[in-house]
Amino acid sequence: MRRRTGRWGAVVSVGSLLFVAGRGVPAGEPSLGALANGDVNCSSVVDLSDAVYILSWLFVGGRAPCPLADPPELVAGIAELEAENAAKDARIAEIEAQVEKLEAEAARCDERLAAATSRVADLEVPGCTNPASANYSPCANVDDGSCIDHARIEGFTYVEVNEQGLPEYDHDAIGTRFVLLPGGVTTLGSPDDECSHELDEGPVHGAFLTPFLVAKYEVSQRRWIEVMGANPSGLQPGGARDDLLPEAFRENDAWLELPVERITWQEARLFCERVGLELPSEAQCRAPDIPQ
Repeated sequence: MRRRTGRWGAVVSVGSLLFVAGRGVPAGEPSLGALANGDVNCSSVVDLSDAVYILSWLFVGGRAPCPLADPPELVAGIAELEAENAAKDARIAEIEAQVEKLEAEAARCDERLAAATSRVADLEVPGCTNPASANYSPCANVDDGSCIDHARIEGFTYVEVNEQGLPEYDHDAIGTRFVLLPGGVTTLGSPDDECSHELDEGPVHGAFLTPFLVAKYEVSQRRWIEVMGANPSGLQPGGARDDLLPEAFRENDAWLELPVERITWQEARLFCERVGLELPSEAQCRAPDIPQ
C-alpha cells in the first residue's frame, strides 16, 4: 500500500515505516524511554502502536512523535565530560579561595610593614648627618653637632686628632694607623755643588703635594706574615740575627711586633699592592713640616 504525503512530498510504505520506526529495538521490548529511538509515542515500548502513531502524524495531522534520543555512548561521554568539568570547576574554586587567602595575608603584611616603616621614620637617631664629614653616620637623622671637619677617605676609618693636630685613620683592610699630612710645596732635585751630585738629579725644582696619608708606624713582622705568608726578618727566633734579639721580645711572641726587615723594594711594593696601598713617592718623603 502506498500513499503520497503532503508533508514530506514522498511515497511512504507501511512496511518501510514499520522498519524505520522499530529500527535497532525489537518490537515489544522496553526502550530507553520517551526519548528512545523508535518509541515515537513515548510509551517506553517499541511496538505496532508506534507505527500507527507516526502514520497518524504523517497523514492525518496527529501529534508529533517523540524526539530521537542521542546514542547511549554519546550520552555517557557527555556525562563523563560534565563530571570532569565539575571536578575542574571545584579545583579552580579551591585555588581561587587559596589565592584570596594569600592576598589577604599579603595585604596584612603590607599594612604591618607600612606601620613599622612609619615608626622607624619617626625615630630620632642623633649623630653626624654631614656626608662629607669623617664620622658621618648614615643612620643618623638628627645632627647632634658631633661632625668632625675632616674628609672621609674610602678604605679608612677616622680615629682621632693626634697631639700634632693631624687627623689619624685606621686602614680598614689591615688595621694599620695612618696620619693625614696636609701636603704643601717641597723641593726636589740635587744642587750642582752637592757632594756626589749626578747629572740626572737636577735641576732643583719645586713640587706641590696635595694632602696624603702615610703610615704612622713601620710594618710589623706579624702584619707582613699575614699578608705575604713568610717572614724574611733576621730579628726573630731562629733568624739570621737571632743573637741580637732581646730576651724581652722572645716571650709571648713579642718579636712579631718588631718591624719587618731584610726585604727588597720589589717585595715592599708587592705588599702594598696586596693591601690596596702604595709606597710613598720621593716628593712625599720630602714633604715639608712632617712631625717627627
